[in-house]
Amino acid sequence: MKSKTINLLSILAAFGMIGGGILALYKEDYLYAAIGIYFIAKGLFVFALMQKVQEKKCCRECD
Repeated sequence: MKSKTINLLSILAAFGMIGGGILALYKEDYLYAAIGIYFIAKGLFVFALMQKVQEKKCCRECD
């Protein structure tokens, strides 16, 4: 993945986590949905982070 895509994925994940938190605060009936949104966003964040680490590792091997 390109660096721009990884950065956008990280930003999207951050907004998803914030959205899940806001949904949990203001709509107590949707608590389980908010938890699901949070963990999906957290998974995206971890995926983007692992892609960054892999990209850095590849660059170090080439040098």
